[in-house]
Amino acid sequence: MRSHQILFSVLALCWFIWEGGVSYAGSCKVTADRQIPSRFPVVFKPDGKLFGARAVKLQAWKYQAKKWVRIALQVDEVDSDGSYVLEEGLPYTKYNDDGFIDANDELSIHAKSLGEGFTTRFVPEQLIATFARWTRVDFCSNKKSYLGSILVGEGREVAQPLPYQPLFNRQSANVETAKYHYRFRHDQPMLIGDVKLKTPSGEKDVFSGSSFLMPLIPKFFLFPSFHFGEDDFTSEIESWRSGPVRSIVAVGAKMRKFFSILDLHLFSELVFYEDFFQIPTQIEFIFDPSRYLKRGSGLAYILKYPPEVDWKLDSNLEPLPQLGITEGSISKTAYEHSPQGIFGVRGSSQIGSFAAHVRVDEKALRQAPPPYLAGREAFTSEEFKKAWPWLNKSKGSLGVFIDISGVKTGRYDFALDVALSNQADDGFADFQTVSAFWPDSTD
Repeated sequence: MRSHQILFSVLALCWFIWEGGVSYAGSCKVTADRQIPSRFPVVFKPDGKLFGARAVKLQAWKYQAKKWVRIALQVDEVDSDGSYVLEEGLPYTKYNDDGFIDANDELSIHAKSLGEGFTTRFVPEQLIATFARWTRVDFCSNKKSYLGSILVGEGREVAQPLPYQPLFNRQSANVETAKYHYRFRHDQPMLIGDVKLKTPSGEKDVFSGSSFLMPLIPKFFLFPSFHFGEDDFTSEIESWRSGPVRSIVAVGAKMRKFFSILDLHLFSELVFYEDFFQIPTQIEFIFDPSRYLKRGSGLAYILKYPPEVDWKLDSNLEPLPQLGITEGSISKTAYEHSPQGIFGVRGSSQIGSFAAHVRVDEKALRQAPPPYLAGREAFTSEEFKKAWPWLNKSKGSLGVFIDISGVKTGRYDFALDVALSNQADDGFADFQTVSAFWPDSTD
């Protein structure tokens, strides 16, 4: 399943997800006034109190208005290599875990499912009796303000399944939610497919195509520059899982042409939520790019607008230099640009809005320059194309380029995450980090 040099994987933590898994040293303050944006899910790691529990028996409840209500909880097993253990399709990850909760696994709920604070006296005995073990989970914002709590427990019986949303249909290669419709490309499902927003007047195209390119420029004149791209591999949907909070679709790819001699199996796990989806990229360098590659070597994500839509952009990304980047030129690191690693572009039009976040690996933040934004003019200007030959490889409208020539040997995680809205004035500025805090269940 794993490639020798380049491989694709997914992290379920990103700017758009309410991140979890990092506990505060102390509990956040519980207050009656809670302001909880409800659009996005909470993804968090299980605590040691749940280690060894059967994944199929885990369930969650919230306390709201003096009532206990079961909420959607998705348990996704993750193996020791960081890949999701999926249930359908080719078994590249199907048998890589044991069905018991451990530190690798992930839990996810909808933010709107967060309930009121509670202690053990709030939990009725008849509910406690249904669990072999249980614990409370408090959720705090990055400012340590209280957001809500849930009860997570291992039932004595297998938990009854809840309706799946979003739902992946393998036969049609579609993912559908109440907000958007995603259709995988049949020729290259590893790339971003057709994305449609659901509006009162019907489905509207957000993107009409995409490309992924990896231009590499060796420092040694004896070796020519080359571009690793979609023409160099063939991909297919291999395995998947749908659940009550998210759907995960694993796409495998094999190299062809010159790169077939590397015998690589690329593996991408796309994750779909009610309002957004993630396109991951994980790369492992067995050589030192900073020693062998020139400036201008990196990753390029390219999107194409539909003919009838012209997105008005707002971004904190550096514009792609029209004349390229000269070797040895001074450039600040991505960390100097944004210590939090928040790089994104927002588009708005008459049909709605989107926000694309470029996730940069924590190590690469201190080694690479900030991501660059290539606007529509970059794909039509001969001057741009001369400085950046990879622009000739794709007919795009919007591109994001990450220069990797300064990174060291190792594994790096990058991603393009896209949030969607059918309201053009809907803001994406209120995303925040959320931490899961696990107090003793006997408080």
